[in-house]
Amino acid sequence: MPGLTPKQVYKTLNVPASTLRRWAVTFSDYLSPQEPGKHRAYTPGDLVTFRKIQYLLDQGLIYEDIKPKLNVVELPLDPSNSALALTEYTQMIESALASVQSLKSRLDRLESWAALPWHKRIFTKPPTD
Repeated sequence: MPGLTPKQVYKTLNVPASTLRRWAVTFSDYLSPQEPGKHRAYTPGDLVTFRKIQYLLDQGLIYEDIKPKLNVVELPLDPSNSALALTEYTQMIESALASVQSLKSRLDRLESWAALPWHKRIFTKPPTD
């Protein structure tokens, strides 16, 4: 599979070519190895690494602070836990949906109160539940 050219990468990241070259030299230990005698090509994983670098720099980190963060390996999801994760995710979604419905109901009651003429609202407390 052909890799991404440096031009494709720096245009994707919207950074100058010189910035990409500096990152490639500074963070070479975190990028795919370059084959001797061939033009530099980056892998999709390299692009992810460059995006992490760009994000961390935007957060105000310096190069030395970024390097340890690039050592963090994101482990793939263990397939044996996926059913449990899906069940938990479903429960979280159902709980969130119930909360949204409750808030919508409360908002409807509040809007009904707010639609009352001012002289009726004076003697009626807004719904609080």
